[in-house]
Amino acid sequence: MHLGLRGVLPPAVHDVTGDALWATMLAWWIGALAPAQPVARRALVTYAACVAVEASQLVHTPLLDTVRATLPGRLVLGSGFDPRDLVAYAAGVAVAWGVERAWRARVHAM
Repeated sequence: MHLGLRGVLPPAVHDVTGDALWATMLAWWIGALAPAQPVARRALVTYAACVAVEASQLVHTPLLDTVRATLPGRLVLGSGFDPRDLVAYAAGVAVAWGVERAWRARVHAM
């Protein structure tokens, strides 16, 4: 489904939103893999993974560049280092953390 917002919102907004959503998704994956770990610990691990992936974009080897040339490789590893992505990742992890904390508080209140 295409919402048609590409012509309305600047490309930078799409990029930052996508990075934040990627970090949120990763936080929930890590939560599914390690649900017994404290939420704060999982948030730190998620952000560290995001930073590691972003930093890896500064490294160019034939293998990494070949993987990044594919759609799955680009979605997982990204395509180019951008320091503002680190802020977007922090926002995405914060959203995931906040949603989980709110959900847990609601469940415990029932």
